[in-house]
Amino acid sequence: MNAKFGKASIGCLVGVFLISACYSPQTDRYMWTTFIYDGKSDPMIAKMDDAIESPFSIWKTHMEPYSHPVNVGRWGQYTVWDYTSSEQKMKHIVLEDAKGQYRTLLYQNKWCTADVTDSPEIFEVCGQSVLGYRTRIPGTGHFFIEHYWVLDEHSGYPVLVDDTNIRCAVPDGYEVRKGGGLDFKAMSYSTSIWGDPKSPNAPVDEYVTMRLTLKGAKLHVLSIEIGRY
Repeated sequence: MNAKFGKASIGCLVGVFLISACYSPQTDRYMWTTFIYDGKSDPMIAKMDDAIESPFSIWKTHMEPYSHPVNVGRWGQYTVWDYTSSEQKMKHIVLEDAKGQYRTLLYQNKWCTADVTDSPEIFEVCGQSVLGYRTRIPGTGHFFIEHYWVLDEHSGYPVLVDDTNIRCAVPDGYEVRKGGGLDFKAMSYSTSIWGDPKSPNAPVDEYVTMRLTLKGAKLHVLSIEIGRY
C-alpha cells in the first residue's frame, strides 16, 4: 500500500466544512483518499494507490470488539458501513465495493473529541446521489466535521464536494467566523456576518443567505441576500 499524507485546508473564511479534493486530475486522479480526525486539529489526509482492507483488519486493528457496524445503505457501486465505538469515541466510515473489497473513507481516531453518535447518510440533491457526514466539534464556535461526497464518473471513487464558490462569495467588507450555516439538503447557506469596524469581535445585526446548486462535485451560488435580524 503506497500512501501520501498531508493536511487539509480549513478555507478562506466561511468554515462551511473542511475541504480537500479527493483527487487531482493532473497527478493522482485515481488515488483513494481517507480523512483522519482527532477532533482537535486539521484532519490528516491519506492518499493511497491501494486502500483495500480486509473486514478482519478493519474490525480488529481499527475497531476491536467494541464496534457496532451499521449498514447505512447502497451508494452507487458501494455498500456504506458505519463502524462506531461509543466506548472508545471512535468512528470508521467504510465503503464495500461489488467485489467485497473494503476501503476506509473517514476515520475518527480513538478518543476523538468530536461526537460519534451522528451517522453518515445517503440522499439525493440536484439529481445526484450524495454521501454526507456531519458532527459537531465541541468548543470550536459551532464548527463541524462535515463532508459531502459524490462519485466520480470515471474512477468510481468518492469525490469531496468543492465549496470554494461559497467560501469566496461573502461580500467585501464582511466575514464569517462561525460554522454550521450549511443546509446541504436544502441547498442553502445562512449565518451571521462580521463587518463592523467599531466592534470587530461581535457580529453585526445582519446575516448572509445563499441559494446553492450542485453541479458535478462543485457547489455553485445562485443568489446572495444580506438581511437584518
